[in-house]
Amino acid sequence: MRQSQIGVPKHGGNTYIGGSRRTAGPPAARSATGISGDSPRQRSGACAACRPGRRERMSPMAPDTQQTELFEEIAAVARERMGGRDLEAALAFIALYYAGASPEDLTERLPDDLYGAAVAHLNLARRRAPGEAKVRVYNPEIEQHGWQSTHTIVEIVTDDLPFLVDSVRMVLNARGYTSHLVIHPVLRVRRGEDGRIEAVLPVEEAGGGETGVEAVVHIETDRQTERDVLDAIAAEMLAALGDVRVAVEDWGGMRERMRLAIEELDALPASVGGEEREEVKAFLEWIEDNHFTFLGYCESRVERACGAGRFAPEPDTGLGLLRGEGGPAPVPDLPGPGGMDAAELLAITRADRRSRVHRPSHLDCIALRRFDADGNVAGEHRFLGLYTSEAFNRAPRDIPLLRQKADALQRRAGYPPGSHAAKALQNIVDTFPRELLFQIPAGELFETATGILHLQERQRIRLFIHPDRFGRFYSCIVFVPRDRYNTRSRQVIQGILEEALGATDTEFTVRLSESVLARLFFVIRVEAGHAPQYDLADLERRLRVVSRTWTDDLHDALLDRFGEEAGTSLFRRYGEAFRADYREAYSARVAVLDVEKMERIL
Repeated sequence: MRQSQIGVPKHGGNTYIGGSRRTAGPPAARSATGISGDSPRQRSGACAACRPGRRERMSPMAPDTQQTELFEEIAAVARERMGGRDLEAALAFIALYYAGASPEDLTERLPDDLYGAAVAHLNLARRRAPGEAKVRVYNPEIEQHGWQSTHTIVEIVTDDLPFLVDSVRMVLNARGYTSHLVIHPVLRVRRGEDGRIEAVLPVEEAGGGETGVEAVVHIETDRQTERDVLDAIAAEMLAALGDVRVAVEDWGGMRERMRLAIEELDALPASVGGEEREEVKAFLEWIEDNHFTFLGYCESRVERACGAGRFAPEPDTGLGLLRGEGGPAPVPDLPGPGGMDAAELLAITRADRRSRVHRPSHLDCIALRRFDADGNVAGEHRFLGLYTSEAFNRAPRDIPLLRQKADALQRRAGYPPGSHAAKALQNIVDTFPRELLFQIPAGELFETATGILHLQERQRIRLFIHPDRFGRFYSCIVFVPRDRYNTRSRQVIQGILEEALGATDTEFTVRLSESVLARLFFVIRVEAGHAPQYDLADLERRLRVVSRTWTDDLHDALLDRFGEEAGTSLFRRYGEAFRADYREAYSARVAVLDVEKMERIL
């Protein structure tokens, strides 16, 4: 049966996708907007209406005078366009819809458009099956939708879930789109057996009967007019919401698998793990204690053929993002003596798969090996997810495995405890890219940490490259003088590294501190099986060349001409004295001659 709409003309020119999955649903949990059956008094079809006695209730917005005045303007538009129970339903929903929005954002828009946006979203939400995610992406126009916007509109109605807004905004960010406005009310909704809304309440208010907590998300993004683009955005939104749902539904099960894996460590043969076992157990307990966002899990077994082996997923063990897929694709054997039979307990790496939940990075993979009674590798527990913010904020000395690496580094360096060098080395570990610190072997950490220490705040380019153990990712740390760093220099450096390594995908972060050096951290993904050949010294030289500025050339030319003492003094005086058009027209060598002339005059 055709769903009726309230207060606006019929919809058109939009992309709508709905997806559903059976779910137990959130527990019943928030002044009520009662919505009844179809009303003959509606001007554009039928919709539910508020309970008697709740007419024009504005309490959700009353504490803020500006917001209350704005609501009155929207209410005036509603009174012009509808009446009776339609009006009461719309006013109550509008009050809840805009209750948490910034008045500064809303006052830039016409009341007619604010009314139209809220009512359009209410119409989308009118009917929804349990577990269904409804997504609509469109460009509203007065003739078709009763309101208009210069932006493309994304409307979502779904169960309220963690990571929801982060995940849907990631879809737009990945396309390079800007989110100009985000409205995200969370409501308690009671629906009938046919999925129609019967009552909408603030989430804090308890309601009679079966209610669920639902999220309503409105995003205004850069305008897109191509139908294929609108369809793709809607499909990507729905896929992201699906990932969020399965991860949240299976979160408890994945944590339980982690606890069982920890228990298995205690039952391992004495020949397996040695001293490593207790530290691995402590690390997994730390991970389970809310330091890792579990997004996927699968068990695997060892399959051997022709003297080689691989990890193959066990059927029906997948949870979260690996649910229903039979597990992840097999990964290369973990390297080390004995290959598949090495007694290494734990592997920490990145997964090929990018997260569509919470953070747009490649998923972290924690693989714990399983062993048979004879101490042979039998399979693994594989957990996919993301480290939580606390895992990044805690000092390495407070985190199992990392504390071992930090202690080993200090012992090998041999600096006296409490000395300047020992403290500087500890600071390098504390601020080291945390994802890489979890993965990097102790020997590589020593080489890189001492290399950073030997920089001694000198303003020069340094490059450190660390391939991951499977050869799929290359982590590149680049130190650049802070006054030379800008977006353009980062893009040029990134381009050189991508070309040298054969990148298929790149993530980057930048750390700016009180140091004279900026630190750029690139994670570059390459094709499986591709082993790039590169010369580290040559790459550093190329980075130095592209990072040089005209001012750098002037500094060197002054020192060549006048010596270190006089040249440095003149650089302090004239280093920033030349205008951009002069630097474009003349070389630094010519500028030195002009400096000489000015010095004679002065």
